[in-house]
Amino acid sequence: ANSIVTATILAVARGAGETAPVLMTIPTFGLTYQLNPGHAVPTVPLEIWQLLNSGLTSELQQAWGAAFLLMILILVVNIGARVWLRRSERKRGL
Repeated sequence: ANSIVTATILAVARGAGETAPVLMTIPTFGLTYQLNPGHAVPTVPLEIWQLLNSGLTSELQQAWGAAFLLMILILVVNIGARVWLRRSERKRGL
């Protein structure tokens, strides 16, 4: 169980951290938002990249906010995985 949790944490962190390959392999979306789940939605790294390239002050602030949100999400996943790991170790008596 420990190795599975560690591998999952590393995969999530690596996937969220390596945005350059993601930006080069996904199509470019407009800055319009769709509520229809059948339409494509930009990823958070792509959204950050588009907001940073706009050069507008308000959109730069949104980009920083999205980057912060991405970091918080990774932190929450890591903490949640560690808590789950500790509980499973206690149940097994380790």
